[in-house]
Amino acid sequence: MIINILLTVIPSLALAVFFYRRLGHPFAPAVEGPSPAAPPDSPRRSRRLLALVFLLGFFIVIPAGIAELAVKNFSAALIPPALRPLWTAFVTVAMIEEGAKFLVIRLVVFPRKNLRLPRDTLIFAVCAGLGFALFENIIYSLDRRLTILIRGFTAVILHGIASGLMGFFAGRAQEEARRGRPPGKLFLRGYGTACFIHGLYDYLLFLPGFFPFLTLPLLLLSGLFLRFLLRRQERLGGAP
Repeated sequence: MIINILLTVIPSLALAVFFYRRLGHPFAPAVEGPSPAAPPDSPRRSRRLLALVFLLGFFIVIPAGIAELAVKNFSAALIPPALRPLWTAFVTVAMIEEGAKFLVIRLVVFPRKNLRLPRDTLIFAVCAGLGFALFENIIYSLDRRLTILIRGFTAVILHGIASGLMGFFAGRAQEEARRGRPPGKLFLRGYGTACFIHGLYDYLLFLPGFFPFLTLPLLLLSGLFLRFLLRRQERLGGAP
């Protein structure tokens, strides 16, 4: 049991510590706009916020789990058996879990005027996802060792990438808000992208045969897509 817990806890904590250390310097200079951004937080305050976001991501699994059970029970008699795996993957799991993490990003991270670039918002969003993944992995620790090794590591990557995508678009939304433009479309784009990747990941796990192994190239391509967005944003110098 102790080994199982270690296998599930270490990936999330290791990545969280990595991002925690990455915030040991002030954020990048502010982006020009009609509403000047606040001065950057100190490293200590930034790390405190990072720890808070991680803990919120951890504990928000509880209401998300309650919501999943409610949707599952409500839709049990409404969804045909052939469509249940698809419904469960994309609606019951992906939309609710990504929606829970989106609440953390929208209510806690997005209002921070000290976050100057999409990269900064992304870091906090990833840590919310890692907190979420940590709670899930503790649940996985009650399962078989093989399940732990597969889900314990890939689920951490999934939540990190999905949350990172939402964080990136939330950062873009911050830039739009500073310019007086409505940020809603960027929020929806980030949330929709995260739900699609998360739903497809879970759906592949529901399928028999070799399909679960397709989650590996899915995570790789998703990570490359996030990297592409970040590099393109850096080339544009933060401009929308």
